[in-house]
Amino acid sequence: MGLALTLVAALIMAVMALVRPRIAVFTLMALFIFFKELGVGFASSSGSFVFNQYFVNFLNFKFIEFVIPATWLALVLRGGASRPPYLLFERRLMILLLLWVVVLIFVEHFLHGYINVGYFRLLLSGFMLLHCFSMIIKTEEELNAFIKVFLVMIAAAALIGLIKYVLGYGVLGLRGTVPFYFDSKQINAFAFGAVLMLAYVVNYPDLSPGGRILPKVLAYIMFAILAVTVILCFRRTLWVIMIFSSLAVLLMSRRVKVPQFVAIMFSLLIMVIALLAAPQMADTRSRLATYVGSMNLFDAGVVESQENKVHLENVQQYTLMIRENPGIMLFGVFGYPGEDYLRLATVYSGENQARLGTPHNAILKSIVTFGLPGLLIYMAMFVALFYKSRAVGRLPVNKLSRLTAQTSLIFLFFQFSSSLFFVPPFYTHAKGLMYTFLMVLFVRSSLGLDSDSVRRRNADAGGHPGQRLPKSIIGIDKQTGLKL
Repeated sequence: MGLALTLVAALIMAVMALVRPRIAVFTLMALFIFFKELGVGFASSSGSFVFNQYFVNFLNFKFIEFVIPATWLALVLRGGASRPPYLLFERRLMILLLLWVVVLIFVEHFLHGYINVGYFRLLLSGFMLLHCFSMIIKTEEELNAFIKVFLVMIAAAALIGLIKYVLGYGVLGLRGTVPFYFDSKQINAFAFGAVLMLAYVVNYPDLSPGGRILPKVLAYIMFAILAVTVILCFRRTLWVIMIFSSLAVLLMSRRVKVPQFVAIMFSLLIMVIALLAAPQMADTRSRLATYVGSMNLFDAGVVESQENKVHLENVQQYTLMIRENPGIMLFGVFGYPGEDYLRLATVYSGENQARLGTPHNAILKSIVTFGLPGLLIYMAMFVALFYKSRAVGRLPVNKLSRLTAQTSLIFLFFQFSSSLFFVPPFYTHAKGLMYTFLMVLFVRSSLGLDSDSVRRRNADAGGHPGQRLPKSIIGIDKQTGLKL
């Protein structure tokens, strides 16, 4: 029954992509935002039907793995396989990674006689999703509309979680009842949304009329909803990412000076203290104090706590696994010569005799899954993206695309930095792929669409399409040839 419903949904999405491509893509985005990937446990199988392989019950495929390819194929057929030039580098990286995956599959078959593609299906879906998003963003107006829909959806999802939490229907996690817990990549998206809304309201006076996609009062409300949701979810790393990203956004704003910055921070601190002082917040105060104390890694007791101990032991055991097996360094677990290559997480389980969880370290995770070449591709994506920060900074300050790209770069920097030490890399979850690729798209499209507008403007002014005219020349009279 689940497979039949999934096939019908995929067909509907394909037809929608042919008739109303923007609605189809926004529907895909809504599936990621409003449905849980991780639900009542740490396994993806416990999420909603969208991400639950037991709903489809066919070769471990998930609902989303049917819907995305169907939508992508329909969009490609409709748009003639449109390939935005601003994603050229990412496209080359994706092709390189897929070719390396073919090598890994060959190594697995040669050494073990098996072919296991389950590790890589998620990546292929993520690449298709990025292409789907890019195919409906061809102008700056379409990019602004896309940003607006994303922000409204993400704030609505956070509001739904907050309402359920207030009504006593929150998620029971390891730190009590919270609005969201296991779906960590969703909380990560709330943090990004909060930082982007903060950047929007602070820079609102500088934006052009076309860039003011939301009323300022509504933007403040959405920022509050998203920020409060992240705080109440009790996630240490996401707190740090959101706080540091917000500080960077405020410091880089042209409108916020140092005295204003200090005043804003002091006002926010007073508001938080006043909120926590309410009698109804007694339980939240207690849990917050305990959790903030757990962030003090200079305390031996904190370091030896069960939660931190598990993470540290995972890092130690995965490091031991790689050091003892050179083949893993090159080909990941597929380069391990033994028959139990897929059970190495159990073999190296350490003192607890339990299967190792996902390493909270992008370097180890990338090596174990893809080998050293996979790690280099992972690093190259971020390094190339951060290299564009100066180009983003040169975009006109009145553009929403510039603001969104700059905020995305800031958030990605702290997300990338934390993944090297504290959290798994983004590609371990479908939502992590979607939200990270969205931020990559915001950065690349802001530069690509600006370049397209410059080429069109130069061509209209009489210059060569690839030539950037001096700022003093605003046009050329085609009859007289005089510069205007």
